[in-house]
Amino acid sequence: MPRKKYLLDLSSDEREELRQLVKRGKHSSRKVTRAHPVLLAAAGSTDEQIVAALSCGINTVERTRPHFVEECPLCSLPPRCAR
Repeated sequence: MPRKKYLLDLSSDEREELRQLVKRGKHSSRKVTRAHPVLLAAAGSTDEQIVAALSCGINTVERTRPHFVEECPLCSLPPRCAR
């Protein structure tokens, strides 16, 4: 398995904020959908394990990781792409 370019290392504050975002569910479903793979990836799960656990596509997981690492972690979970 190739080594990941974007490794997620969450602080305890970031992890707690993401957990609260998922738990409350008062945010857009898109943010909640993107927070789940970030939490699982930070816990050490592989992309394949995340896909199986969340029943989402591999592209969802692969695109979320770089967005979270490169952008502001909590304020800019990937927005919907313009069509």
